[in-house]
Amino acid sequence: MASFHDIATRWLDLWNGDTTALDAIVAESVITHAVLIGQVTEEPMIGRDALGSWIAQMQAAMPALRFSVEVGPLIDGDLIALRWRVQGEHGAARVSFTGTDMLRVAGERIVEYWVNSDTSLMMAQMQAASPPS
Repeated sequence: MASFHDIATRWLDLWNGDTTALDAIVAESVITHAVLIGQVTEEPMIGRDALGSWIAQMQAAMPALRFSVEVGPLIDGDLIALRWRVQGEHGAARVSFTGTDMLRVAGERIVEYWVNSDTSLMMAQMQAASPPS
């Protein structure tokens, strides 16, 4: 039986490029709560494939993407919370920003995921590295 610490470790592995972790720890019908770049409201994503596609897009947009945990995992009942930092590259821009994930677990799988991240800092770093037009 996987512990919540094991699930948190595999979650970090997933975001760092270990795609085998997706099927291992994420429920097929996972609900992801996120405000994606360009959205003005939270539009939940439904399903493991949608989450996997989003993670793949992030990794493609920022090569050498590396997540590390700054705080946690904090465990309360069926919830796991993590504060993370990501560092990577987007074109000529080096980006580094933080966020918080909350994961609800049932039956050793993540069934719901909430993310809050400092995308405004990420966007500012990318714009600062862009040549003026």
